[in-house]
Amino acid sequence: MKRWPLNGCLALSCLLLPLWTFGPAMAGQSQATSTQRQTNRQNALSSIKPAFFDLTLHPIEDAQEKHWQIVLWSAAVTNPQDPFVAQSLAGILDKASQPALSAGQQKIAAMGVKLAIQLYSDRPGAYAAIPQKLLGVARSSDDINLTALALTGIEAMPTVQDQLAAVEAATKMRFPLWMLHERMKTTLEDLDWHLNPASKSYPPLEDLLSFTPVPGMPTMYVLCRPDRKVLCRTLIKDGQGKFLQASGQPWSVSLLARSLHNLRWNMQAGNTPQGIFRVEGTLAPTPDTFRAFGQFPRFKLFMPFESEVKNFLPNRPGPFFGSLNDYQQLFPASWRSYPPMAQSYWAGKIGRSLVRIHGTGEDPALFYGDNPTVASATQSYPWNPSIGCLSALERYDAAGNLVEADMPKILEAFTRVQAQPPVVPSSPPVQSFAAAPVPAPGASSPGLGTAPIGVPSKDITVLTAPPVPALLELQGYLVVADLPSSDPKPIALQELSAAIQSRTK
Repeated sequence: MKRWPLNGCLALSCLLLPLWTFGPAMAGQSQATSTQRQTNRQNALSSIKPAFFDLTLHPIEDAQEKHWQIVLWSAAVTNPQDPFVAQSLAGILDKASQPALSAGQQKIAAMGVKLAIQLYSDRPGAYAAIPQKLLGVARSSDDINLTALALTGIEAMPTVQDQLAAVEAATKMRFPLWMLHERMKTTLEDLDWHLNPASKSYPPLEDLLSFTPVPGMPTMYVLCRPDRKVLCRTLIKDGQGKFLQASGQPWSVSLLARSLHNLRWNMQAGNTPQGIFRVEGTLAPTPDTFRAFGQFPRFKLFMPFESEVKNFLPNRPGPFFGSLNDYQQLFPASWRSYPPMAQSYWAGKIGRSLVRIHGTGEDPALFYGDNPTVASATQSYPWNPSIGCLSALERYDAAGNLVEADMPKILEAFTRVQAQPPVVPSSPPVQSFAAAPVPAPGASSPGLGTAPIGVPSKDITVLTAPPVPALLELQGYLVVADLPSSDPKPIALQELSAAIQSRTK
């Protein structure tokens, strides 16, 4: 089966750095200064010029693949609304509708479809022609991956809703073996669920909060809105089912589960899937990954079928290779037949991987400019989007000093509720916690186990930082679930607290 090469949570600057290198990797504080961040944005904007988007000068051919990779990625990062970008995208989508594309043309077409979905999602007025163009791809492309990608895009576009049922039926006729293609299968099943709202029955939230995938192991819940531009609410409970508390209510931080491209969960670089993930260890930060992941360790998350996991289930070495029914047994009975909870199962089977929880050293203005109306409308600014991961808040001032960060809180909270203590490696990783800037007099250190600078940590026991940077051998599970609502605000902590209390009655 043909698969696109981009996996799970490819960090934004993992793609940025090869395009806009600025010499050897600098220390975190140097990379976060306003001067360096302005340079980064100007480098990105340097590719947003009419000549670079001219299809006559740069036709959709294999020889132009590298050019379009740089140009389309620059547009994805900077979120432009220039008419020449919209015109170029329309031409790329026309090409994507044609049969018998070469390998290079398919890659350019896929990048164009992803960007079209993203830009229409953020700026529908500037890209009003996109829905009809994507409809053309869904109707005419002979590439099953491109067709599935286009279908996931038009599913959420209001101007083509009346044509979705016909396109779904035609797609099944055009690809008669669609049931054997996991990406197309999940795409059409999601589309069918979207077209039949009467079939949606949301299970009790209390049941979800009551269950533990593996008894004795800590569980983190990431509870989101269907609109992934809205921040998600995070809760943690220990292996005995007791939720971590702070100031008389459940401990919580916010995470952003929206992909930069705002693609569906079954697409590479798509939004974080719903369902169960294995939490297994952390990865140390380095200067090379500062822009992508910030200065704190990042959680490693694994879906079923991922080969790198040591033990998806305790006492069973290796990945989870069970059936869908086996996977569903990890849920309470009321949630087993709820389709969205199978997303991580299918995403892992399709080939998504490398999902992480991480901060970021990148400036939100790189993505939103000086007027972040797109993100602030749903209260997700200054959280940076990722490419399939869960993004935590990490902010720096103009001098590159850390102002606020949630990764230390999350690392400390999860460490508290798990049985295993941190494991200190024999040799410290490069630029780990030592990368944190020196705090101002009287402020809390941003090292392991403390709250962000200026934020008291009285509600959580402060862990003493080890003498050398630690790689935390975290063990547990994470559950991602969207709670149906059109509310543009994150789920209220009071609502979750009430659900937790009701489950004990």
